[in-house]
Amino acid sequence: MAGIDTKIMAFVGTDDCSDLITRLAKYTDKIYAAVSSVYGQSSFPGGNITIISSYLDENGIQRWIDRTGVGMIIDGVSENASDESSLIRRKAEENGIEYLRIADHLKLSRNIKICKKREELVSAFTYSTGTILVEGSGLYGFLREAGIPAERMIALIRPETEEFSRLEEAGCPADHILSLGMIVHEAFLLSLFDELQVRYYVMEGGSNRGIVEKINALNHSDAHAYIDGELADQEGSTSSELWKMLKKRYSLKD
Repeated sequence: MAGIDTKIMAFVGTDDCSDLITRLAKYTDKIYAAVSSVYGQSSFPGGNITIISSYLDENGIQRWIDRTGVGMIIDGVSENASDESSLIRRKAEENGIEYLRIADHLKLSRNIKICKKREELVSAFTYSTGTILVEGSGLYGFLREAGIPAERMIALIRPETEEFSRLEEAGCPADHILSLGMIVHEAFLLSLFDELQVRYYVMEGGSNRGIVEKINALNHSDAHAYIDGELADQEGSTSSELWKMLKKRYSLKD
């Protein structure tokens, strides 16, 4: 098949990745797509491609590399699968294979505000009412010191002893503490917002693990979110950017 002369191995964990692979499959039949729930929840890519419908550990990835002689690896796993992404990158580097990462594309709705100064958080809650779900003991302690009542806030923390100690020092009631991993699925967050009648969600900026799931949940809820500081740029390129790059490289036509 004319078009792309490089064999491609893809790890599919998002719909963006699935769509890109389906698009590329029009120009080559040498695509090997690993699809597993470990990589993320996505639809299967279409086209004349080889589907590997199982999770590949380090040895599994190496076997497929040796068997197929791929020259390009597309890492399209979800942000939740950060360990798998690191493994995929390492195997590409060890074998001298081009590595392309599809970045999760964040779209912030109008009810999500990035606060460059913490004083903006205080202003948002001083004259408002409603339940505030606060991520992390640091942000909780800051809001308590600023005078936000403990009965308005529910703390969402990682299951770590020091987090509980900090909340205890800040005067957080035990029944206002939720101990969860910081990476949770969108559907779970939506049900949590509804069950707790969350009106506001306060989260950390920077490299916030699970940020894509959180943003997606907030975009589909009535809760208002305040992010403490700018979010870190997502590693990699969007599927659209990768498509444009590959289209130009291989002189592909729509």
